[in-house]
Amino acid sequence: MKKKIAARMLSAILVSAMLFSVSGCGSRQAEEASKKTEAAAETKKDSPSDKDTKEENTEAPKSTVKILDGKGITLNNGENNAGTPQSYGEPSQETEVPAESAETEVPGSTQTGPQEIPDPLAGTEERRDLTAEELDAFSAFVSDMENYGFLCSTYSVPQEVDLDQVLYTGAGMSSEPLTFEESAALQAAEGEPVFTDVTHLTSQQIEDFLQRKMGISLSEVSRFSWTYLEQFDSYYVQHGDTNRVTFLCTSGWTEDGMYYLDCQTESGDIHTALTLERSGDTYLFRSNIMQ
Repeated sequence: MKKKIAARMLSAILVSAMLFSVSGCGSRQAEEASKKTEAAAETKKDSPSDKDTKEENTEAPKSTVKILDGKGITLNNGENNAGTPQSYGEPSQETEVPAESAETEVPGSTQTGPQEIPDPLAGTEERRDLTAEELDAFSAFVSDMENYGFLCSTYSVPQEVDLDQVLYTGAGMSSEPLTFEESAALQAAEGEPVFTDVTHLTSQQIEDFLQRKMGISLSEVSRFSWTYLEQFDSYYVQHGDTNRVTFLCTSGWTEDGMYYLDCQTESGDIHTALTLERSGDTYLFRSNIMQ
């Protein structure tokens, strides 16, 4: 009986020891687990929260690439065209740039718009007085056999020139003696015999002369009284004297290719205000007003 009681007590003591051992181990594990939990909490407290991380990611610029239909590629680094950050989650508004019209001036382009066509008779020379050497040259020019006749009548436009005065002595053009047929035809046309010298020029000679000197045709001239013989296509005039004179250009000025000259004969009988226009290497007679 005593042996049974002792065995039971020993068993109880062993069970208690085992329970105590188990209980102590569990307490240490719980304590270690608790410490690990507290350390994790501290670490989580010190690290940025998900919300902060989300806000930081929201504030950071995001590079996006957007392909616009038919308009190439537009890069937008989180900013709109005005420089203001664009709100994500809202529809992007792309401003379409209008296509450049044909009339828009392109920088660096040499193309220009329509311009006014300049007057072909206008030059670029500024007004200035003629020098003494130039006046001497013009005196020689207007006194030439071809030209002096243009200073013997008054006209404000070339068509008003008195061609009788211009061609009185033939203006330096060749004039052959009359043939028998021409003399007979001229006497018949004028109704009287030929008593004096006769100057005669063909229509083509006169036409070429007027084009070269005034830029007009014979049909435009209103004053010309020579006798015309159609069968010879020539003009004829009888005279025994001459209107030959020499002119001096005393003063003048030029502007835009035009020359304005004050001229007079050596005797001082005729004073004129002459206008010439530069034409290549010569001059066209534009007007002559006798004083």
